[in-house]
Amino acid sequence: MPSWKLCVPDDSTAHNVIIYTTSRSLLLPSFMSGARSGGALEAVRVRELERGCVVAGAAPVSCLDYHREGEYLVATSDDDSVRLINALEGKERKKVFCKKYGVELARFTHHPQGIICSSRQSTNQAAAPTGSSAHDIRYLSLYDNQYLRFFSGHEARVTGLAMSYTDDRFLSASMDGTVRIWTLQQPKCLGLGSIGGDGGSNHNAQPVLAEFDPSGLVFAACAQVHDRHLLKLYDARKFSEGAFESFGISEAELRETLQQQQPTIDPEVARKLVQAPWTDMHFSADGKNLLVSTRAGMTLVIDTYDLQITRFLTGYRNTGGLDITACYTPDAGHILTGSEDGNVCVFDAGEERTMDGIVHRLEGHPRPVQQVRCNPVYEQVASGCSHVVLWISATGKGK
Repeated sequence: MPSWKLCVPDDSTAHNVIIYTTSRSLLLPSFMSGARSGGALEAVRVRELERGCVVAGAAPVSCLDYHREGEYLVATSDDDSVRLINALEGKERKKVFCKKYGVELARFTHHPQGIICSSRQSTNQAAAPTGSSAHDIRYLSLYDNQYLRFFSGHEARVTGLAMSYTDDRFLSASMDGTVRIWTLQQPKCLGLGSIGGDGGSNHNAQPVLAEFDPSGLVFAACAQVHDRHLLKLYDARKFSEGAFESFGISEAELRETLQQQQPTIDPEVARKLVQAPWTDMHFSADGKNLLVSTRAGMTLVIDTYDLQITRFLTGYRNTGGLDITACYTPDAGHILTGSEDGNVCVFDAGEERTMDGIVHRLEGHPRPVQQVRCNPVYEQVASGCSHVVLWISATGKGK
């Protein structure tokens, strides 16, 4: 039986049904998207990037997100601040504090000054208004610093937040064991489910994640159930029917796969790497691969057609169990990840499996880099410790 259920919408116009299919090849876009708003970004010259502007901050950056048109960047930090940065000018345009609810994750809506954001785990439940929850997702207008809507339902920390690239739907995943799909137009979710199949009755000790692919027609959800990692792909237009593709791997199987791909790795190092929780997901722009970040010095590359782990990215530092994220460049040619030593580490996405596939480092952060994101339109990379650094090409800034 499917583990998802539909919720009756407040307004039937919230559904814009486009296509029903379970063929992965039909669901994926045919383009290599650099600019999702229309233009195409050529090969990103990652090795030519130099440090451009630095936007100073006082606390570790917990989330970075570019607006789809590439002009603006939003950064949230552990001091519950939200900063709107003009990425083309390299200047902070606005800074607001969310002291009442706290803020951890943030994603742009399609408006360059509208975001959805989650509460910080330490937020006091008593501080929430009547009828609300400390784990609500909030729709915030940065233009006038007003909350436009609250999305209630999660009973524990939100660990995944993803906006559709094509419409006003978004996903949330929580340590309450559920993944929910919403629309900005109404406070009630369109549907909810648990990829573990328990209906969300048990809170999860590990992060639950969810992410849309670039087409907006597929989303991925993953969770750890006991010692097994589960990853499932859903048709976003008929998610209540359950996943059309599923993948599961135990820690023992994961360790065996890692040692097969990297035969010289120390067995004890391999054991520690595979035991680390999965903390973030990011699709390549062509939708063919999925990056999974962990609380260790390892990122997984998963082929979304075959649902097989094709590569383990190691060699960067994360001995402190930080939530370090990784991302693809818009041309899908390179993979970038933060590092405990203050570097942004660059991998060649097309390189054969190697023990240490780092081909370049962007150096200059004074503290651990946990957040890295690529501009979807311009040849620019943003990375965050407590400061946000914008990396630009030394030979030009153009699209």
